[in-house]
Amino acid sequence: MTDKPRKQTPKIKCFADAMKACEDFNVVWPDAEFGPGHITLSDFNVDNVSIEFCLKEIIKARAGEYNDHETVPSDEELDDVEKFLRCLLETPEEIRTLGEEDGYAR
Repeated sequence: MTDKPRKQTPKIKCFADAMKACEDFNVVWPDAEFGPGHITLSDFNVDNVSIEFCLKEIIKARAGEYNDHETVPSDEELDDVEKFLRCLLETPEEIRTLGEEDGYAR
């Protein structure tokens, strides 16, 4: 088990907050944005459909069926990504995506 700091998801009031939460999560797990949660963690697609897709990809990864990338995430990383994505879902989609239409160039 690693000594990764576990940070609670901050209160999300708009899309910019959701992006910041993803960026903060990627500091703790830098490779997570290349794994089964990448659609949310790196592309900042924080709508329900995208997050739920990522959660399904985590199920595939646990079953050994995820091969989008060469690196297979550890069980601990998958656990943390899943918990983070579920925390994002606790904020209603209309709040999570508020201001998303303004765009964001990475």
